[in-house]
Amino acid sequence: MEATSTEEEEQRIEYDPVYDPFSPELIADPYPFYERLRNEHPVYYNERMDFYVLSRYDDIYRALRKPQIFSSAQGLTPVKDEIAQLGLPPTFIMMDPPDHTRLRRLITKAFTPDTVKALDPKIREFVVGRVEAMKAKASDGAAVDLIEEIASPLPTMVVADILGVPPEDREKFDPWSDAITSASADFTLDVQNAVDAVQGLVTYFGAMCQARRANPTGDMITKLTQAEIDGDTLTDWDILGFCFVMIAGGNDTTSNFIGQLDRAARQVSRPAPRDDRESCVHSERYRGASPHRIRRSGSVPDHHQGRRVLRNHDSRRQQGPQSLRFRQP
Repeated sequence: MEATSTEEEEQRIEYDPVYDPFSPELIADPYPFYERLRNEHPVYYNERMDFYVLSRYDDIYRALRKPQIFSSAQGLTPVKDEIAQLGLPPTFIMMDPPDHTRLRRLITKAFTPDTVKALDPKIREFVVGRVEAMKAKASDGAAVDLIEEIASPLPTMVVADILGVPPEDREKFDPWSDAITSASADFTLDVQNAVDAVQGLVTYFGAMCQARRANPTGDMITKLTQAEIDGDTLTDWDILGFCFVMIAGGNDTTSNFIGQLDRAARQVSRPAPRDDRESCVHSERYRGASPHRIRRSGSVPDHHQGRRVLRNHDSRRQQGPQSLRFRQP
């Protein structure tokens, strides 16, 4: 049996044996690699890709508070020119103070807790409707899939509703999100698809920004075009960055989180009061496996490139970090 082109490509690549973010083995199960980093290589240099990794909690904690050294402005992957390659608009997750502070202040003028709270009835109606449909299918003996039925369509519906996207256009979101997150997970694959997705996103929401400035409607895009602090306002490019974060960052992370939350809830071994059970599962789920692997780049004092993986699985800080623990009455 001949190897496929993808298999042949993987065989040609000499992945770093300790930590290579694009290694198929690491992508499939990163935790043994993280543990080895913490125990044997707390500050590790990947020579092939020219970046450093910090893996221990205390080191990461300190680095996160030094944006002048460990910058967010170089992207989310070890690819040094990923922002330029993908044509990404500016996003506050890829900025440092004071740019990050300015953009965040203006966005929070429009994207308020009340805005999200107002969606609660619609979200509950959507989820209840999907759950009832799943129950009906299951009662007829059909298989049901939580991700397909709820976890995947829910964030698409919520994000689209927040941004004021009409229902007939919402099917565009998942392909955009999938292409961008695939490139983030493995920049050696599907880069052109990610570029096309970013361009599609920019074109669509760029037109929406222009339309809302000309004819305000009261939706989130309109509020962002009208946000102002001391004469400072958001440009269309700033708003496009927010849309990018909402779509590319909100879809897959929420879907992953719901799936992990379901798995965590099933590990509660004996019944607990509803309120206590929901509280402990949510709290422990946040400490557990992240729905997205966070990386940050930066220029360290010796001018190398730095990358770090943020995880709360360091046994030096958490007892039994790989186990889920729930409070019980």
